[in-house]
Amino acid sequence: MNEATARIAVAAATYWVDRPFSYRVPASLRERVVPGVRVVVPFGSGNRRTEGIVLSVGSPDREDVVLKPVSSVLDSVPVLSDEMLRLALWIRERYFCTVYDAVRAMLPAGLWYRMETVYVLCDGAEGALRCQRGRRGKVAWGGARIRSHCLKTTSRLGED
Repeated sequence: MNEATARIAVAAATYWVDRPFSYRVPASLRERVVPGVRVVVPFGSGNRRTEGIVLSVGSPDREDVVLKPVSSVLDSVPVLSDEMLRLALWIRERYFCTVYDAVRAMLPAGLWYRMETVYVLCDGAEGALRCQRGRRGKVAWGGARIRSHCLKTTSRLGED
């Protein structure tokens, strides 16, 4: 069995449970999951999707343990070097924070923005046009005729 395992510092972990968590690396992501990249992983008993940073990649410690898989890779190249990862671990010990908090302090703020879709209900065609002015996005109506309410989507940047 040629499985790869990634040790990941998870954003959702508090200081008291801040430790590297092991995740299975799917074959489709094996080349992209390297130390220093940000990934999305399921975390906790509810499998809430959260961001993490890959600390190391290796073979599984134990074959009998079922690991959750890495969901996706956010960066095409590592955002942290090996020296920066060691610095994050030192900052965690010295300044009483999580590894992920130390990583966030080292990287530019622009990496932490994400796109989100906002839905706005509008009254009729005139209301839809008022909602649409000055914004990007499309107004969508549910049928051939304009109904009393329409649904408009726009995208905007949201900060984590």
